[in-house]
Amino acid sequence: MGWWSWIQFPVWFLVVISGFVIYRYRETRAMTLAQFFEIRYSRSFRVFTGILGFGAGIVNFGIIPVVGARFIAYFLGFPATARAKGRSIGKRFGAQSPESRRAGRDRKRIHSLAAIKNTSGSFHLT
Repeated sequence: MGWWSWIQFPVWFLVVISGFVIYRYRETRAMTLAQFFEIRYSRSFRVFTGILGFGAGIVNFGIIPVVGARFIAYFLGFPATARAKGRSIGKRFGAQSPESRRAGRDRKRIHSLAAIKNTSGSFHLT
């Protein structure tokens, strides 16, 4: 446990006991944080924090999960495409260019030819 972990609890405790943030919020009798921002600061600040929250939500719920899923798929070595109900499903919702389909067919042909030529009885391909 590092220095920051040791100091975190006492600082958090002092902030909670003093009511550093909550005191002003309750004093205004605002029902929402956005209403508090408008009462305490201005309408433009309320709109700014709304836009900031919207952007953070898009990143949090849209972009971060996609990046995380792709990292995990790459890290665990999952294939780029999968088959479901006879259709190939790629990384981009099944959209594959003709070049990538051709490359996949050529790869399969090369592997099958290598397996046929292998006369030692072993079918391990690299």
